[in-house]
Amino acid sequence: MGIGFKRLAQHINQSFPFCYHDELVFYKPDSFDNTLFMKQLGTKYEGTISNECLVASVPNPVSKIPIKVSFRFQPDPITGKVSFTLSLFELNLSLIFFVALGLFFRFYQNPLFSYLAIVSGILFYFISIHASVTGIKKSIIQISGTTFDLGELELWKKQQGWMKNELLCPACGEPKNPYSYQCVSCGIYFAKALKDNERVQINTTGTENVHYHYSKKNEKNSR
Repeated sequence: MGIGFKRLAQHINQSFPFCYHDELVFYKPDSFDNTLFMKQLGTKYEGTISNECLVASVPNPVSKIPIKVSFRFQPDPITGKVSFTLSLFELNLSLIFFVALGLFFRFYQNPLFSYLAIVSGILFYFISIHASVTGIKKSIIQISGTTFDLGELELWKKQQGWMKNELLCPACGEPKNPYSYQCVSCGIYFAKALKDNERVQINTTGTENVHYHYSKKNEKNSR
């Protein structure tokens, strides 16, 4: 019971409006280095890296109030995905302040100022989140060495090289298993395996090699 309640509380604490989650996926340039990328991201935001997670205080572009942000980098041979979580504690306090100010004006029979205070607080809240997320994504793209509109073109260029090489998967560039009809990385199916289902064994006499060829049984002719 206690463990279930603790997990529920943790889940609520990591959800909106307490936190805001977003991510950015980009196609990595040929010279991309995963370790160097995380170090540069840590230098950019002056954060600490622990267990492949970067925790930093990122200034809010609207109010310059620092917001705690957690970054997690998940690379693969083609792309890099940066998931980040914004702690909305400071922004929630700002929203509460504006709402309290609106209620204050409402109490003194000033509905216009009350309305303006509440609307201003809501606009400030969501604009701050949007501006922070946009700034973080721009920094990630700048550090990664690519651009927002280069992903599809970059992938297309890489796939042209993969399609010319029969030893590589044309979808993800992973080396093919010569005896498999499916890519071990992305799961795409190939038209045929690189090699037939042929196995070679050494004769116990040591005189010659014996080749075994496996084929489906013809049920019609076997009767």
